[in-house]
Amino acid sequence: MKFSKLMSGAAVALVLSATSALALDKINFLSANERTASIYPQQVAQELGFFEAEGLEVTFLSSATTVPYVAFLSNSDADLVMLDSAQVFQAVNTQQPISVIYEVMQFAPEGIAVKADSDIKGLLDLKGKTVGLASDRDQITTMVALDSVGLSIEDVTTAVVGDQGPILAKSMIDGTIQAYSGGSNDLAAIEANGVAIRNITPAEVSQNPGNSIVIWSPRKEELKDRTQRFLRAWSMANMAAVLDIKAVASIMKKTVPEQWENMTVGMKLMVGCGTDN
Repeated sequence: MKFSKLMSGAAVALVLSATSALALDKINFLSANERTASIYPQQVAQELGFFEAEGLEVTFLSSATTVPYVAFLSNSDADLVMLDSAQVFQAVNTQQPISVIYEVMQFAPEGIAVKADSDIKGLLDLKGKTVGLASDRDQITTMVALDSVGLSIEDVTTAVVGDQGPILAKSMIDGTIQAYSGGSNDLAAIEANGVAIRNITPAEVSQNPGNSIVIWSPRKEELKDRTQRFLRAWSMANMAAVLDIKAVASIMKKTVPEQWENMTVGMKLMVGCGTDN
């Protein structure tokens, strides 16, 4: 199947659904990052009309929040959210009624990195060091990684430093932080600003489902039809990248141009950390 045929199919579906455009069903989705090449299906599905063809109007809630994502599910502000494996375990351990309904990545995109020329060779060397965090969410990821080598979060100093590439690069260069914990797009932002980095996250920590799509279990029946249509559109967007990676790269360059100032970084984000890899 050619990508052009997939696009033609989408166009036909859009024509067929045009008469019911005013009756699109709404669904609120909280992504791990609503604007990144590493989670490209959300942009591709919108650009190619896959969500609309499924009769859906998708609202992407801002991922820049300090409120736990599970809270958005419990109060019905979000119908679906993305959680990494550490957050899933945390929710289950606190007996939150969630269900993982779609595995987006088999390799978690979150990790801990240091400058390429750093004396820090592994996680054990982080003891007594300062680890910058992209957000409060990355505290959990850091705890899990440290625990894998027998360290606790108390063995390091953590500070939320955000995800702005120039600031992160400067913080690593001047030694404000000796390591950084964040997602693939956060790490790519550092490299895009001229700082070579080295990921020190053990493979056994990263080899787990990342950014899984999760639903509040008591609402599964209520949201079943809309969820199925959402995931069908998402899967079609994933397949688009399999059929024509260059066309999808063009879409991502248009929708998140800030991640494509360096083409190598953009492609690394999309291909190296792409969904369903």
